[in-house]
Amino acid sequence: YDLSIDPDKDAGEVCIPEKELKALNGDASHLEFRAFPLTNPDQEHEVLPATSPGRWLFHNENRALGPWLITGWDGDWCRVRPLCWTVYDIATPATDVSTDKSFDSVTRLVAPKDRANACDELLTELAADPSHRDWKKVNACFTHLRQLPATTFDVICRLARHPDAAATALLKTGEDTFDEVWTGLERLPFAWYLIPVSSWIKAIKLREQNLREALAPLAESSGGNLD
Repeated sequence: YDLSIDPDKDAGEVCIPEKELKALNGDASHLEFRAFPLTNPDQEHEVLPATSPGRWLFHNENRALGPWLITGWDGDWCRVRPLCWTVYDIATPATDVSTDKSFDSVTRLVAPKDRANACDELLTELAADPSHRDWKKVNACFTHLRQLPATTFDVICRLARHPDAAATALLKTGEDTFDEVWTGLERLPFAWYLIPVSSWIKAIKLREQNLREALAPLAESSGGNLD
């Protein structure tokens, strides 16, 4: 990245620092800023409207609560260092992660240590259940790694420390997503050859069981079996 943005929360805007804007000769009209909620990484990006040279509107009103990632693009190049802007509502009570360990609640945690610990618990659940609904959101994070660094997402960083979940993530890929997971994790301090054989065996057995359960109704309706 060779540019950054600052939040102006009073105005509800993001802005390029004056020094960096001068380096662009005061013209940032070729940049496009986008935002999406980190709790829903598969949501379509919202393009932020420019309000004046070097400034774009990101207003909290009617916006989903939680952290949002704001990125700045020069064509297909994510040129601006991403900014995380958290939308708060003091009237809304904090999520109790002792009972709710969903991707959404984990992502909303403010303290990095709490978020890391909650991610580990979530990944333990995901590794044990290949059909868990939050795999969809983890996979969406991998899709973003085509343009963003792997460190953008806490769950990806923690996944690199969780061999059972990493093995499951790779086994769940298709032909079009294999490279995203394989190369995405290798951008971190991670190597696939270090995953123990026991993790692969466990993931394969769970994946087989999951597929059998999913295909059982089809086999029954056709009068066959899966053996």
